[in-house]
Amino acid sequence: MKRLHEAMPIVATALGRKFGVQVAIGGTQALTDGQVIQIPDLSHDKTLRAAAWGYLAHEAAHVRYTDFASWDRAAKSGALLEALVNRIEDIRIEAAIRRPYPGTSDTLEAANAWMLHKGLLVSPTVQDHPAKVLTRYVLHALRWEVLGQKAMAPVAAASERVLREVFAPEVVRKLRGILTEVRGLKDTAGAVALAKKDPGSARGERRGAAAGANSRGGRRWVARNWRSGP
Repeated sequence: MKRLHEAMPIVATALGRKFGVQVAIGGTQALTDGQVIQIPDLSHDKTLRAAAWGYLAHEAAHVRYTDFASWDRAAKSGALLEALVNRIEDIRIEAAIRRPYPGTSDTLEAANAWMLHKGLLVSPTVQDHPAKVLTRYVLHALRWEVLGQKAMAPVAAASERVLREVFAPEVVRKLRGILTEVRGLKDTAGAVALAKKDPGSARGERRGAAAGANSRGGRRWVARNWRSGP
């Protein structure tokens, strides 16, 4: 662990020069604003040994492939759209960086496995807010179906079962169709445009809505809140 902790700044500096960014080590989150990449401190958790490189690859992919101006404009349109763009863009940039750097597939999968181990990637429940059901399903399904991260298969399946309980079949069908377009995305603007596609309809987006089962205001919840968030 000491050797890894000592080596990380060296690799971080090299990547910083390559991508024109600074890399900071510390805290508990991996994130970037397009200028500085931050990855978690490694010294306290040996399970981060492999995952740390995946964190670094993920954030470097954002720096290399994400248009932060498009991202920021989407974020201002509402919490739900921001969450959907975030999840779709995560998948797009991870797929993109694996093409010039095939070795990142293993490190990204290691980071994903660590998040699963820590309970950070769990399926929603039928009691969850519809937005939570939707966004978790999108992330889990795309990690399995687009990135092929095998550890995500059971989580994606569980998330889909909840999705089908919460939303009407027509909405699930439309959503599944929308998600097939993720593989062909070329840029962040495309991810935003895809996230804006509305799988809802005027006829019952949520199961049980006609009987008043939707505590969020009935059948039009998804269509009405797709861009504004919960």
